[in-house]
Amino acid sequence: GSHTCFHIFTGPMNHATEAQQFPFCCHPSISRYTFPVQHIPLTWVESEAICRAYASYWERKTLTETEETILRDLEVRIDQIIRERDGKAFLKISGQSAKDVALFRSNKYMQKAFAQKLFYVHPTDHNKQLIAFLEAVNIAMCITSGSQAMEYITRSHRIIKEIHKFVRSQLNDHFQVSQSVSANCNEDKEDNGNFGDLQIVLRDFVSLRVDQEFRCFVKDKCLVAVSQYESGAYFEQLQGSEAEETKFVIKEFFNNVAPLIYENNFIMDVVIIDGSVNIVEMHSWSEDNSACLFDWKLDKNELQVPNGKATQFRFRTSALDEPLDAIPSRKWKEFIKEYYNRRKFMGLRIRPIILQYTAILGLPLAAVALWFLRVHCKHFLW
Repeated sequence: GSHTCFHIFTGPMNHATEAQQFPFCCHPSISRYTFPVQHIPLTWVESEAICRAYASYWERKTLTETEETILRDLEVRIDQIIRERDGKAFLKISGQSAKDVALFRSNKYMQKAFAQKLFYVHPTDHNKQLIAFLEAVNIAMCITSGSQAMEYITRSHRIIKEIHKFVRSQLNDHFQVSQSVSANCNEDKEDNGNFGDLQIVLRDFVSLRVDQEFRCFVKDKCLVAVSQYESGAYFEQLQGSEAEETKFVIKEFFNNVAPLIYENNFIMDVVIIDGSVNIVEMHSWSEDNSACLFDWKLDKNELQVPNGKATQFRFRTSALDEPLDAIPSRKWKEFIKEYYNRRKFMGLRIRPIILQYTAILGLPLAAVALWFLRVHCKHFLW
């Protein structure tokens, strides 16, 4: 039957599996299909300090010395865990990541990653530019230090919303009153201990291929539908025989893992790495979640009614007419234009240098240089 599972953490730090982050109970052996994680339970005081730091950044409010001390201590603890995890981790608070911070145009990690990915993409190939953007977002989500972690946590609208939501739930559940938390979480709390399962989650960072991420829809314990996760992009790797192999791998995986999940209706995000399927996240069944290439209303029969039908798979079979429309921010589209304009300008400056060295060093060396640039940078120079 359906179970509800709550995890109350009492120690300063817990080692656990990603299974403990799921919104329902699973058999412990499901951990072999997940990524190792480590938890830092948050106290009332720490949660309040995070909310105050958020207000300090977005609303220019001042932090107290006590709040700054709390945040520095949290930064040190996170930094220690990241160092123990080979210097890289994926971060979220309970069920929310700071993906919105990775998407900020001012994010220097995203800027660097996106520029590196665009280097090998032709200026007119908008679908591959979209894929480069998605890959860069994944890279920008890699946390390498406690200071970066705190920057993401205290600037994320998604994370602050999650904290507010959780605190409201705690107040309603434990005090049986209808209370709301102020926008800055600045109400006084007498209990400074850990509460519920609000926690910082640090998961081993794995560089995921965006063409190998999928969203699975499970209804009445049946795998009713599967969609590529990044629904705006066209992936050559999800066509023909490769698509059929992917379908087979996902169905076999679900048959193995379904008995370990004590829930009938849920949504599961998975990724295929070297032929093996790993669970990234699981969500309670809700239309608040994206249906990816499906539509909650138009595809109601495919998503809601198992009836022993074959699993419906949807992979995009051609690129969008305007692939860059799938990029959520106009500023990143402008970044693409600015990037290629800069590279074009650099190309105009490089060619005279090549001609100069041709006269000095002779044709053979110049020919090699021209060949290298034509192969690796032809869309910038020619």
